[in-house]
Amino acid sequence: MLSTHILKKIGNEWIAGFSICCLFLLILKLPNQFIDTNSHDLGSQVIYEYWLGNYFQFGKDIVQNIGPLGFIFYPSIYTGFLPNIKAFVLVFMAISMAVTFYIYLRKLPALQILIFILSLFVVILGSTYDALYYTFALLLALAIIDKPTNSLWKQSICLLLLTVLSLTKGTLLIWAFIVVFLRVCTLLFQSEYKRSILEVGIFCAFFLIIWVFCQQSINNILPFISAMLSFSSGYNEAMAIYEKHYLTVIALILLITYSSFVIKNYVIQAKDAWYRKYSKALMLLLTLFIAWKHGFVRADAHMLIFLQFCLLVAPFYIFPSNKKFYRTKFGWLFYFFVIVFVTAGSCKIYQCSPLTVLRRGLETVNQNAQSLLNYNSYSSRLATSLKKTLEQENEILNVPIDGGIKATGYWGMLPGIFAYQALKYSSAPSNINFASWNTWIMNKNRDFYRDINKAPPIVYLEFETIDNKLIAQDDALAQMEILHQYLPVIKNKRYVLMRRSKTIKNDWYLTKVGDVSSHHDSWISIPDFLNNHPVWVRIKIEQSIMSRVVAFFYKPPRYEITLEFDDGSSVRKKYIPLMGEVGFMIKPMIFNNEDVIDYFKKTSKEKPSIKRFKIDCNKMKFACGSNLVISFSSVEGL
Repeated sequence: MLSTHILKKIGNEWIAGFSICCLFLLILKLPNQFIDTNSHDLGSQVIYEYWLGNYFQFGKDIVQNIGPLGFIFYPSIYTGFLPNIKAFVLVFMAISMAVTFYIYLRKLPALQILIFILSLFVVILGSTYDALYYTFALLLALAIIDKPTNSLWKQSICLLLLTVLSLTKGTLLIWAFIVVFLRVCTLLFQSEYKRSILEVGIFCAFFLIIWVFCQQSINNILPFISAMLSFSSGYNEAMAIYEKHYLTVIALILLITYSSFVIKNYVIQAKDAWYRKYSKALMLLLTLFIAWKHGFVRADAHMLIFLQFCLLVAPFYIFPSNKKFYRTKFGWLFYFFVIVFVTAGSCKIYQCSPLTVLRRGLETVNQNAQSLLNYNSYSSRLATSLKKTLEQENEILNVPIDGGIKATGYWGMLPGIFAYQALKYSSAPSNINFASWNTWIMNKNRDFYRDINKAPPIVYLEFETIDNKLIAQDDALAQMEILHQYLPVIKNKRYVLMRRSKTIKNDWYLTKVGDVSSHHDSWISIPDFLNNHPVWVRIKIEQSIMSRVVAFFYKPPRYEITLEFDDGSSVRKKYIPLMGEVGFMIKPMIFNNEDVIDYFKKTSKEKPSIKRFKIDCNKMKFACGSNLVISFSSVEGL
């Protein structure tokens, strides 16, 4: 009997080990892409790793929604800056996820285990693993909150992984703080006062250790947290894209139904202590809400993040621990609907059939195994491919630079290639023009270009933006500062090379002329007496309670601005109200690189100028703000 028991135990351990290895090889994402000067996402990922590899200080030098370990959420690109460190961290996270998934999967019926694994095949089709990491984060949070008797070493491992996730992006930083807070509340209600202090201390210790390991100063921790919060303020408005109505309806059905399952299964029917069941329910709802916002604020391919998350977590939301519910028809019918819809949507986005999904998954397992077994060869191949890619991409920087220049800057939306130049890349705090979407960030960037000790001697200027936005709004204060402090040297088909003026100039400033009250969809004329001065306009749109509620739970209404010129022509652009409160130069208005050259040649006065404009709301009009306050100012000191 004893020998049979030992053999059975050994057999179970072998099965567990084999299962974890298979999960690990399936979900591991190793780099396989390179810089592309036409891809904002790939370029941004390059810069993230450039910052970390060159010891930029997050929260001080850098204002973004990512932390020192942000590359974890962008595993697909090979930058060459942190090759071995990145590979090690990605392998570590894949092992952690594989073990976590195995622990939870072994509690499920065989059919749900099979469906979950097949769901992983769907999720790994993409280049980012947000849905996978959100699932991992949820299971990790439940493990921390739900186990009142967790041994200290197991809880320490969970807190270590929680800390790693907290240093990837701003959303998960706040989420991690909430997890720790809920855990402390649970312990306090159980009178575990010493344990609560100990676990908070362990989390803080891990945070400090990883922070210092990433070459970050302890003095920058609070500025880092503040910068994360500040950067997040504005994303909801500046990056919103609207989806087709039927997708909104389906996503809302998923959101509401999953939320209902949580309330029923984890609050009404749960038999835990009230503080534990409410903590679990809150964490389930919060993670669901985060995935919903991530997927449907910018409703392009991001929608798959929410849909794939719903697919992965269905066993934990739809089916409670109560075995009887496994036999209910509604639960299984809804589960089937989620499987079919998400799989079909993923196949449509990635242009593949369900059989191709399985084939790609098996290829992923094989490629990951080969890459790890022949890691030196894999690394060498990536380095060689990156070198060839850079030789091609560097041709676009065919702009002569005078000797003596030691650093270069860039203003635009595609900064990645500048990380590989021989000259040092001097990065503004928020180095992507359309990502400077509130007053605090715009002031930081303006101050960077205003400070002679920080500003680069030359700047590559590229007037491009996304979503047909009004580019005059993008990083408007830094725009004005560059036009004030720099002069154009040469222009090629992509950039205007700007060199800082040798003359020390006083700061430019605004002289307010007057305010105008109006309503959306009403024309506002630019005052005639400002014809001989550059005109700066600030626009305040009064938001109703309804607009704020809709923006929080979904996304804000979409506004557009129509600009009419004195020759009768007009253009229509996407308008961001929050950025409009800072203001922008409306006359002369710069739309592209050619306009920059005209601005300095003073030939812009010969071109049609803006006579009047109007702002209207064309999405969710019921939540739009109707009253506008427009302030006109002249730009002085130029």
